[in-house]
Amino acid sequence: MSTRDAPGTLTAQRVLATRWARYGVSCLRGDTVTDRIRRLPPRRSPALWWVRLSDLELTGYVAEVAPPGARVLPGEWDREQVRERVPIREPAPADLPRWEKHETVRLLFVAGHDHRETPEYAAMCHGIEVGEPRKGRGTLQEVERYFVELRALYRSMAVDGYRTSVERGQREIDEARLFVTRDGRLCHGMHGRHRIAIADLLGIRWVPMVLFGVHPGWVEQLCGPRTRLPHRALTSWLDQHDGLRRDHGRAG
Repeated sequence: MSTRDAPGTLTAQRVLATRWARYGVSCLRGDTVTDRIRRLPPRRSPALWWVRLSDLELTGYVAEVAPPGARVLPGEWDREQVRERVPIREPAPADLPRWEKHETVRLLFVAGHDHRETPEYAAMCHGIEVGEPRKGRGTLQEVERYFVELRALYRSMAVDGYRTSVERGQREIDEARLFVTRDGRLCHGMHGRHRIAIADLLGIRWVPMVLFGVHPGWVEQLCGPRTRLPHRALTSWLDQHDGLRRDHGRAG
């Protein structure tokens, strides 16, 4: 039996087909746009997009994570867990989600500080002291190695640009995660914070991200008074967005 025909894969395919059938029935019988969006089936896996960094206006730590491949992510996450993204050359306010990563990159590569003066170094050392290692760094040697790797990442991106997670030998789902708010703004939700910050510093214009959720409020706006089908309205908007590309976005 091939991997494609494995029982788990077949079950997932049947579930997805059933959800598409229910969604189709919802559209044919004229359900409200809200009900259609609620029944919008997920993708088999999150979609990879190249995002123009200047269009990535927001950042956050989106705790209400959509299931892999989901299209819509309801809730108040875009109001409660999101802030304006801060340019890497500017200090980050303490309420910026994962501010310590922003400040570590800024202090190292903009201000020229020693890594022992960064907030990440202080947090890791504190974790060792209290017996709660951060990022699996349980010894000072491992902490030092972390910063050696961070400097190596900077040098690599300066030479090779922003490589995808697959190009780095990791899973595509480990890529930086993209969310779209109820106002249609692009938000960096989690993962890849060092890489996004270094890309900003190096002037890399396009970065790869996986789309992990769109607020249903935005999908409803896209459907409009003509009540376009939600999946078509969303796909059309994504394809026509100047700051999003499906193909390799390093050039141009």
